[in-house]
Amino acid sequence: MGHLSARAKIFRSELDLAFRRLKKLVRDFHEAPGHRPVEFHERDRELWLFKRKNPECSWKEIGLVFQISAAAAHLAYKRQLRSERKKARILAKLANLIREIYDWLGAAINLAFGNSPLFYFPPPRGPFPLPDLCVIPPHLR
Repeated sequence: MGHLSARAKIFRSELDLAFRRLKKLVRDFHEAPGHRPVEFHERDRELWLFKRKNPECSWKEIGLVFQISAAAAHLAYKRQLRSERKKARILAKLANLIREIYDWLGAAINLAFGNSPLFYFPPPRGPFPLPDLCVIPPHLR
């Protein structure tokens, strides 16, 4: 019996760690305020979307639309691009972490119910194949 309780403690500690990682990823994805908030987040996102829809526009033209200089428009675009790339990486990590938690919970249920046909979870399959999230899409390069 001591063997099972030791495994349960290890399982709980691994699961607690996974949930802490999950909480951090969700907080990062929703851009919870850190020590340095972005002042013009909405404008940067609109500018980034505008440039994606109108790639032929120069930075000077975009600056005129948003009433900022060409250099400020380019910096805002690059700042938003970094944010979008970060979100894509966070989503990939989040999906793989959810998969890990699913596999851990499945292993615990299989251990508890002895691979009962009623509660059987298939064995862990490793990380999700996430080509859409792991590979940065062309518009985020």
